[in-house]
Amino acid sequence: MRALHPVLEQGRAIGGKASCLPSRADRRALLALPIICVAFAGAADAQQEDSTAATPRLLEEVVTTASKKGVAEAAQDVVGAVSVLDGARLDALHVNDIEELGYSLPNVAFDGIGTGKGIANFSIRGMGVAGSIPSIDPTVGVFVDGMYLGVNYGVIMDMLDLEAVEVLRGPQGLLFGRNVIGGAVLLRSRRPSGESSGYASVRQASGPETRLAGAAEHSFMEGALDARLAVSYRDDQGWFDNDAPGGGAVGAETAWSARPILAFKPTENLDITVILERGNSDGDGPATQNRYRYQGFDFAIDEVGFSDVDWRHVVVEAERRLDNGRLVNVFGLRGVGHESLADIDSTTQPIFHLWAYTDQEQVSNELRYTGWLSDELELTVGAYAFDQKIRYREQRVIRSASGLPFGGDQRHGTAGAFANVDMHPSERWVARSRGVFGGFRTSQEVH
Repeated sequence: MRALHPVLEQGRAIGGKASCLPSRADRRALLALPIICVAFAGAADAQQEDSTAATPRLLEEVVTTASKKGVAEAAQDVVGAVSVLDGARLDALHVNDIEELGYSLPNVAFDGIGTGKGIANFSIRGMGVAGSIPSIDPTVGVFVDGMYLGVNYGVIMDMLDLEAVEVLRGPQGLLFGRNVIGGAVLLRSRRPSGESSGYASVRQASGPETRLAGAAEHSFMEGALDARLAVSYRDDQGWFDNDAPGGGAVGAETAWSARPILAFKPTENLDITVILERGNSDGDGPATQNRYRYQGFDFAIDEVGFSDVDWRHVVVEAERRLDNGRLVNVFGLRGVGHESLADIDSTTQPIFHLWAYTDQEQVSNELRYTGWLSDELELTVGAYAFDQKIRYREQRVIRSASGLPFGGDQRHGTAGAFANVDMHPSERWVARSRGVFGGFRTSQEVH
């Protein structure tokens, strides 16, 4: 028999029926219930206010630097579809890498390639490519501190002390050049703030997996020189189980990265920022499945393989503030190496294994000017140069027979110039629209 309120239980005891006339004491108890509920509601509101005060505010104005005007703009005032996640939002989402970020944004898929770790296979609005060969150009460009990443290798790595991530959906060729027909992803490192501060974090997850991260900064020479150092370390013991004979845990990986930043201010109108980054990821090969066998969440492979990714780069950004605008130069130098061995057939038999090696070096420079030609015309003009060398080797081992090595070397360079004009006829026009804009870009490539 279903339990009733104590007041109604008394009625059940009298003749087996629930009485609708409780005693005077019971009526006093029922009248006190609203007062108790109000008291609890007040306590809950106070607790919610305390929780809100302790939570970082995430409703501040969202700004973007995608228009390359030298200053941040409100995202809602920028023409085009832009999603911006600042450092506070990234921390609140507990995002570990770009691949996880794709689950929080519309019309994007930030997936990786199954045959190797750290290789991006990004897609925006359905525009993407599927392949790990470095000569295949992507449709989504990735830019780190203004430097374009020439290959998809070494892109999906642990996020380290980022100030913001901006995702631009749709073609972005005017301001960003080649390989951005689907869109662009902009990652900006957290710069020194001019104060002495720092933080450290420790995370433990199943696997087991341990993540350590931290950053510290300090100001020298009375604000003329600021320095910031961010580091991260991750140790993953692997949480896949290999059911093959002699198998064990699969998916182990050890990764680390470090990023020192120096911000110089030689004069009142000149800022120079030097960003260095070095990182490595070393671990097992991919945990692959043979879908023909309908294994569910289990898998069994005879070759666990390995994956080793190493990257290093330097970005030098110089900004000169002029009377009527800004002059910005971004120089980038990057190198990435990738070597992996994967079990492609995904069975307990040595049917098809793939060894691949990629080494890429690139150098780029962009010089641009942003300023007002008049009270109504805003101009952004620039020049860009890019050069890269790619060395790719692969060996396909079929039925224990050593296959012939394939691959090749590629040299690729591009140079271009671009201009963009924003016209704001009146304040009323700007208030009702985003102005009138137009531009052009011309490029020349050499292979």
